[in-house]
Amino acid sequence: MVDITSGNNINSRDDQQISPHSKLTESPIQEQNLSASKNYDCVATGECTCELVGECEPCDKLDSAALDYCKQYGNREEIKCKWNGTPKNGSNLPEYRPCRRVKRLERAKYFEFQFVSAFIAFISCTILIYRRHKLTADGYRRLARRIGGNIL
Repeated sequence: MVDITSGNNINSRDDQQISPHSKLTESPIQEQNLSASKNYDCVATGECTCELVGECEPCDKLDSAALDYCKQYGNREEIKCKWNGTPKNGSNLPEYRPCRRVKRLERAKYFEFQFVSAFIAFISCTILIYRRHKLTADGYRRLARRIGGNIL
């Protein structure tokens, strides 16, 4: 893992800080979209600091269309934010931010791909062995017909 504020490797996700001058590990596009989000303005201006709390998870179908952080990737990651100074009136701290991939879904897709590939390989090998056996038997039959038939 990488500490977002300094770029150093760290082991705990709870130690990750999101500051206005940080470079996100996801992509520059995500950084632009996060700072343009309604609730994420406090991070862009340096009025609040946020920490990652939860894992990346898919948004609900209703949330995907309605919430800004779900529109980008369809996934969200829980964050915990604190005001650096005096909070603005009427401003809410962000609770989630967009994230690219949900690990458990990616893992499920990976194993599904591996299973389908193994199944196709098994079927292909079975067909290959069957064809080879059949062609060998046909060759022996043809040879037996030649030998047993017209001998000069």
